[in-house]
Amino acid sequence: MYINENEDFCPRIALFIASEKGYEILLAAMNLDINIGFVVGFQEYNVSQSFSNDIIECASSKGIHYIDWEHAKNKLNDNIINHKVTHCIAAGWKYLIPKSINDLLFHPLIIFHDSILPKYRGFCPTPTALLKGENKIGMTVLFASEQPDQGPIIFQKQVEISDICTIQEAIHIQCELYRQSLKKLRPLLTHKEISSTPQDESKATYSIWREPDDCLIDWNEDSKSIFNLVRAVSHPYSGAYSFLDNKKIYIWQVKCCENLQFEIRNTGKIWQIDSEGRPIIVCGNGLIQIMNATYEDGTIVKFKSTRKRLG
Repeated sequence: MYINENEDFCPRIALFIASEKGYEILLAAMNLDINIGFVVGFQEYNVSQSFSNDIIECASSKGIHYIDWEHAKNKLNDNIINHKVTHCIAAGWKYLIPKSINDLLFHPLIIFHDSILPKYRGFCPTPTALLKGENKIGMTVLFASEQPDQGPIIFQKQVEISDICTIQEAIHIQCELYRQSLKKLRPLLTHKEISSTPQDESKATYSIWREPDDCLIDWNEDSKSIFNLVRAVSHPYSGAYSFLDNKKIYIWQVKCCENLQFEIRNTGKIWQIDSEGRPIIVCGNGLIQIMNATYEDGTIVKFKSTRKRLG
C-alpha cells in the first residue's frame, strides 16, 4: 500500500497483545488516542496473575472489538480488511503471525520484543537474561521476519539493572520502555518508509521456551545460580520449587549467604534456621537462605527442624 504523506493520514492499528506488557500497551495506545481497529489476545497459563481478562475488559470498555487468537488466526486477512486496519503491532506475544498480512498493511508487522536484539531471540528472553545474571535489560521494536526476531530493527531501549532485580521489577521496567516506545513509534507510522537496520547475525543468541519443570531447584548448583532462578521465575510466574517431606513447596525469595567449607557437601540439607524460622540450605557451592516459601495451597512453609533435606 502507498501512503501519500501530504494527505491527512490516520493509522488504524490492530494490537496482538498478552501479559502485563500487552495490557500496558493497550492503555498507552488509548492515552495517546491511537485509532485501534481491533485487539487479539489469548488466555495465559502458568502465571500467578493473568492479564487476559484485563485486556478483554479494557477493550470492551472503549468499544474496541476483541478477538481470541483461536478464532482470529484463520481469519486475519478478513478482520484487517473489515476493520480498515493499516498497521499491526504485537507486544507480549508468543504465536507466529502469518507474514501474508503484510500485503494488506502500510508497513510490515511490527514487533515489540523483550531483549536487546540480536541477543535473546525467541521465548522468555527476560527470565533467561536474569538467569544469566545480565546487568542490562531492554526491548527492541522491529519488523517481523520469516524467522522469529530476526527482522530489521527500528529502534531499541535498554536500562541497567542490579544483580538482585526480580522478574516482577524487570517487567515493570519493560512496561515503561514499552510505553515510551509506542509514543516514539506513533509518528513514524505516518511516514512512507520507516528507517530500520539489519541485525548483526554474528552476535545473535537464542532463548528457548520454558515450562514449570524448568523451575525445579537443583541444590547441586551454586548458590548464585539458584538465587538467579528464584528471582527469574517468581511472581507473576509459577515460581521456583523444591520438595520438603515429599510435599511441593514454592520458594519465592532467597538470599546468598557466606560459604562454609563442608568436608562432605550434602546438598539440599538444612544447615541452620534463624530466629525468624528462615532456613539456610547447603548448595553445590555456597549457601542459600530461604526468605519466603509456600505450599501449593499458598500456606506459608514453617521450617522447624534442621534434620530435613530439600529436593
